[in-house]
Amino acid sequence: MQRATADAAAFYSVLKAEVLFLDYDGTMNVDKIFRGPLLLIIYVCIIRGPQGARGLFEGKSKLPAANVNQRKYRILRTMPAAIAASGVWAIWILSADTQLSSGGEGDETGIDYQHYFETFMRQICEGLNSKAEWAFELFRYWDDILFPNAEDSLGQATAVNHQAVNADIDAMDEAFRAAPRREVTPAATPSPQPQSLSRSPSPSPPRQPSPPARQPSPPARTSGPSNTTRHVATTRRGARLGRR
Repeated sequence: MQRATADAAAFYSVLKAEVLFLDYDGTMNVDKIFRGPLLLIIYVCIIRGPQGARGLFEGKSKLPAANVNQRKYRILRTMPAAIAASGVWAIWILSADTQLSSGGEGDETGIDYQHYFETFMRQICEGLNSKAEWAFELFRYWDDILFPNAEDSLGQATAVNHQAVNADIDAMDEAFRAAPRREVTPAATPSPQPQSLSRSPSPSPPRQPSPPARQPSPPARTSGPSNTTRHVATTRRGARLGRR
């Protein structure tokens, strides 16, 4: 932690967290970084359970009979992500944070733990790729404590070691290529309908009102009196003659 000055605000360096170092002396000593005892204790508890830390630095840590992560995933040596992740966990344990947000930030301090992990991974991997002595010594240090019988430690920097790593990568790639694939049937799409050349559909002609229902025709008029009318007239004429 760099204290605040009149010209600069306080600054917490990612790579100057004291817990990351073995015998921290206040300097950026690449021969001591990522060797803090807490980092190894955290990692051995992850792979062997909480009892795995007992006697760790005296060579007395044992792989328990339980199906712990080391046995389940056949962990045989230290890998870069193990060191980087343990460094992040060590900083988190000693912080005021109780949980991480979805973006990898601490809920109380706002520390960007995701950035820490990426920075640690980059430094370690670049050290290996550039064949930096401090990087090879780092893996020798971890494997001497955690995996003293490892035959292909990344700290060996031999052709046999690189062949073993490449073989693991090839085996992983082959496993993913050989994994079953799911048959996906494409959904049927409806046939496209012919489109009108006009941009908008032509308006329909207005509906004509239905004609009114036909009324019953009046009875047809006849040219002369009907038989009934003639009969009534004859009856009336006869009645008049009788009165006379």
